[in-house]
Amino acid sequence: MSEIPQSLGAAPACMDPQLQAKSAFNKIDGDHKDGITKNEAAKFGISDKDFKRLDKNGDGHITLEEFTPPKVPNDTPSGKVT
Repeated sequence: MSEIPQSLGAAPACMDPQLQAKSAFNKIDGDHKDGITKNEAAKFGISDKDFKRLDKNGDGHITLEEFTPPKVPNDTPSGKVT
């Protein structure tokens, strides 16, 4: 998910997108069981449309893998993009 719901607060700009997503996921997934349910998502302002987009396999739950944006490989050995 490229956009973190505003109700979760802003993350530091330098924070890794993968870590931002994991942090947001853990806050939204209140019961920490089967992933984010539609009710949990709605409490944080995630619309039905966005829920369906994120629930890639359509099972009614958003997993951490579905919620996390794809990792972008580094272009240089040092990890710095020039």
